[in-house]
Amino acid sequence: MVAAMGAAGVNLKLRSLRPLLHYYARHGLLEDCVGVFRDMQRRGFEISELDYVFTFRCCCDAEGVAAAAREGHFAFLFGEFREDVLRPEKQLVWPVLRRWYEGHGRGGEVQVMRVDATGWCAATEERLRSVEPTEEHRAAIVAKLEEYVKVTVKHRRAWDRFHGWLERANRAPAEEKKKEDGSRAGATETDGDGAGEAPGLKQEQRCKQKFKQRFETAGEEKPKAKAAHIRRREFDTIVDGANIGYFRQNFKGAPKHINYHQLDAMLQELRALGRKSLLVLHRRHLAKNLMPEWAEAFIRKWRDQELFYIVEPGNNDDWYWMLASITYTRASPVQMWVVTNDLMRDHHFQMLSQRSFNRWRERHQVYYDLIGSERYPRVELRPPLPYSHRTQQLERFVYVPNASDDEWLVARRVASRETNSES
Repeated sequence: MVAAMGAAGVNLKLRSLRPLLHYYARHGLLEDCVGVFRDMQRRGFEISELDYVFTFRCCCDAEGVAAAAREGHFAFLFGEFREDVLRPEKQLVWPVLRRWYEGHGRGGEVQVMRVDATGWCAATEERLRSVEPTEEHRAAIVAKLEEYVKVTVKHRRAWDRFHGWLERANRAPAEEKKKEDGSRAGATETDGDGAGEAPGLKQEQRCKQKFKQRFETAGEEKPKAKAAHIRRREFDTIVDGANIGYFRQNFKGAPKHINYHQLDAMLQELRALGRKSLLVLHRRHLAKNLMPEWAEAFIRKWRDQELFYIVEPGNNDDWYWMLASITYTRASPVQMWVVTNDLMRDHHFQMLSQRSFNRWRERHQVYYDLIGSERYPRVELRPPLPYSHRTQQLERFVYVPNASDDEWLVARRVASRETNSES
């Protein structure tokens, strides 16, 4: 039917294909159901959790389909499900998966279990893995990011300059010293704040002149004696300055500027943990017409102690910390952190490659809470678990989490029919 509609020139949309998928699933028409599913994927339509439930039910209910074909279709659908739905709804998904593995998966063993803090399951003697983004996933995110930035960023030179900054940050210290000793072409930079000037860029100079009064910033003067680590470009933690500065600042009568105390408390906590932070902050948060005089001491302190990148007007600071977290590749003994409570549900995040983006966020985003007074808050960090809290296929068992609690649905795996383990 889908092929015939396409041949007739019908512009198929999600609202047309989704009911068709559900219809085929309800009637056990497995081949047709999977065909519509693949067509939805090919057109780039979102496959919902409910859509997957219908396809799984169809795998269970289909009649007149060879066991090998049925298991092959389920393996394909379940593999796609693992990437699209990281933490499924227990009441929605678990019943149909239990039905499949008990009735059709040939294993028969389905239990509800828990794992310890390291991901170890004592009952199965398997440890859940950390499912990291692959190079292909990172490349997909960067490609989508660059595509979106190309049509939204008003002043592209600032973005290009950040690329250059990251390129220098990725060099080994010996290589960087060699580069610094030689001639330095292109844009220069200040010591880690991203506010460097690029000679000969008349358009950008006019832009800066235009914003001079509005975005005149405090704390620009350089300390006479530089701290030894100011020149470092290594970092293992990226701090979304605006997100932390505006945390719980939407009350009546709240100041228009960010809470500098909160942001400073976060940076101090990270330093105490031995983390090397890159603070990303838009220039408007340093504007003299917005920032109180008492906050200038914080700016000078951050310039002295932290790697501090200032995002210029006409640019979205979210894109800067996102790009840095993905493309910074200098070896580090610890996992890269991105400290932000941003739920990343805005339309611009939805433009990214969602499967790749979900993998990245699950392994690198660090949530936080600030408790106590605004001036002296206590920081609580919630870094990623040592393992990925998402559906996983290991050597002998399949592990399906849920969005409500720490229980896992664990089923014995049919290795001869199912796709490979997590990669």
